[in-house]
Amino acid sequence: MPNRPEQRTRGAAPATAPATADAGRMTDANLAELSAVFAHTEGEAETAAYFRVLFTPKEIADLARRWALVKALAAKIPQREIAKRFGISLCKITRGSRELKKENSAFLKMLAVHEQGR
Repeated sequence: MPNRPEQRTRGAAPATAPATADAGRMTDANLAELSAVFAHTEGEAETAAYFRVLFTPKEIADLARRWALVKALAAKIPQREIAKRFGISLCKITRGSRELKKENSAFLKMLAVHEQGR
């Protein structure tokens, strides 16, 4: 099948696109490896250095903004105020709020680690 969009059959994926299930498994495997690497860093400076080579400046800003969102939600700042302050959509804020309410919330665990490190 040709790779040029104008020669592809309508609705057909490019020949180079991985199957969805394979892509999901690859993502899971790579995320597990990356998590193991981060778990064994020598501290904040090394982790930040890894972030700076793995992510673009925009991606780093997005990560930092999402962490600010989690802390603001935990501090009980109203969602509309968070949206205005950080330029985050109410949809993302609501998603974060729902995650904080879960029994085994990863956000709550992250906040606890953050508080221990202070």
